Amino acid sequence: MQDTIQIRDYELEEIPLGKGGMGVVYKARHVNLGIYRAVKILYCEPSQLETQKKRFLNEAKLQVELRHPNIVEVLDCFESEGKFHIVMEFVKGETLKKLIERHYQLKEISALDPDFADFSLNEARAVEIIVQCLDALHYAHARNIVHRDIKPANILLTKAQDGRILIKLADFGIAKLTVSDEEKLTKTGTGLGTIHYMAPEQISPQDFGPLGHKADIYAAGVMLFELLTGMIPFGEKGSSEFKIINNKINNTCPKLKECKGTISPVLYKIIEKAIKLNPIDRFQDAAEFKEALLKVKLLKKDDNHAIHNSPLDGELTIAQTTVEFSAAGGLKNKILVTAAIVFFLAIAAFIIFAYNKPDLTTKPAPVSLEHKPSVESSPAPVAAEPETTAVEPTTSPGQDDKPQTPKTPGPVEMEQKRPTKQAKPSKPITTYIKPGDAEIRKK
Repeated sequence: MQDTIQIRDYELEEIPLGKGGMGVVYKARHVNLGIYRAVKILYCEPSQLETQKKRFLNEAKLQVELRHPNIVEVLDCFESEGKFHIVMEFVKGETLKKLIERHYQLKEISALDPDFADFSLNEARAVEIIVQCLDALHYAHARNIVHRDIKPANILLTKAQDGRILIKLADFGIAKLTVSDEEKLTKTGTGLGTIHYMAPEQISPQDFGPLGHKADIYAAGVMLFELLTGMIPFGEKGSSEFKIINNKINNTCPKLKECKGTISPVLYKIIEKAIKLNPIDRFQDAAEFKEALLKVKLLKKDDNHAIHNSPLDGELTIAQTTVEFSAAGGLKNKILVTAAIVFFLAIAAFIIFAYNKPDLTTKPAPVSLEHKPSVESSPAPVAAEPETTAVEPTTSPGQDDKPQTPKTPGPVEMEQKRPTKQAKPSKPITTYIKPGDAEIRKK
């Protein structure tokens, strides 16, 4: 059993969990509650004591306001014996840096957490890790907080209760409030961050603009490439800082080009966009970066359907949020397509009904028992009351000019005198006689 060091209500194990740019982290047990926490103690050099204190307090103030499942939770902050301490949730697992080194055999790893003994990396698992990281960044960016030191050493992996891999973003010690006028804690010409993951605007803000949330997007793109290849886009990991910086500001990515054939084309383009030299050309925010990754179809080489295996069996599906996102999107698309089909079918049925609807305003023509030629231009005969009939005047010489009683024609005569087609009359004179008229008008 390790020796312990007691600070206030915490017993700290003698061997630290890890060391960072600002301090060292210990696993600690609360003496009264019996629960485990992680306690970070600040490195304090006498010449930089005040500056380090400001950075340390800044980290505590920032993280205590952040409550997200993918961000390490800060629980307390205090000073003891001239040193500052931050109490955080204890995350049982491993750092992403350690898992990358073991998978690509970059470094001999003596021992791993039992939950990660069989850990391996592939495209699906790499996407899952970056998606969760982008969720945390989107949450922080919405609160105007830029992490500024995204790297595998600050990504903790643990196993959730449902068996999924859960990542935790840690170490906001050099984070910056993008909208504050806080005192600059960095000397001119020095940047806060790790050189391999630093964006060009962190290295030379006078050339590439002020630092913003897209610096974290840049670092996430570099980390995605490292997860897929074990390398850094801008040169060997052992290269000098000068060479790495020179490649960055000249947009030279030798390793990215070298691995073009080994990374799926879609992921290659996503990485290219994320690490663009000009911040304007990158993804606009972490949400857009995540959306691009969720659209990537990661299939088994010997199968035509998406991976749906256990999160720890070597062929990890994208995070649960990814699956839910895709399922929701598929259901929504099905509903929209179905609604569109129903709408167009209804329109088509209405058009057909309107086109074939009978004209109820037209009266049917009477049926005649006699055979007669039909003329399209003649109006249909209508049976009605006895109508007046045109006859020739009958007068004899010597007779009085009295009106003659017209002779009522029989049915046959009426039928013979009814015109069969509309045409101009060939006779210019026609006499119309009405019963009771005293005169005969001639035209």
